[in-house]
Amino acid sequence: MYLATALAQEPKALLLDEPTTHPDLHHQVQFMSIVQQSASAGTAVLIATHDLMLAAQATDRIALISEGLIVVRGRPREVLTRLHIQQVFGVDVVVGNHPMPEITYILPMLPKRRPTGS
Repeated sequence: MYLATALAQEPKALLLDEPTTHPDLHHQVQFMSIVQQSASAGTAVLIATHDLMLAAQATDRIALISEGLIVVRGRPREVLTRLHIQQVFGVDVVVGNHPMPEITYILPMLPKRRPTGS
């Protein structure tokens, strides 16, 4: 609803803070698709999000920020690397490229559990 209200005003820029945090997958994809269309039509869009995979698909440029400082910025494939994600978030991940062009996926790795005694 807020996005529709904002877009009805034909803004030159949109600033979005965690816009896909609570919606289900269908609504997340729908929301980001609308935002992409707005950006293609000339609206500048800045999104703050922790959803790295959605950001990788929906953006041309991305920045990873830690403690208020930009650690790295650039194209999603250049920025969303295992090393950069470990540096910023302190977790191990597997980063790969889907067969479709320009789609990066990120899988967080849970720490290995120690076996319990039998």
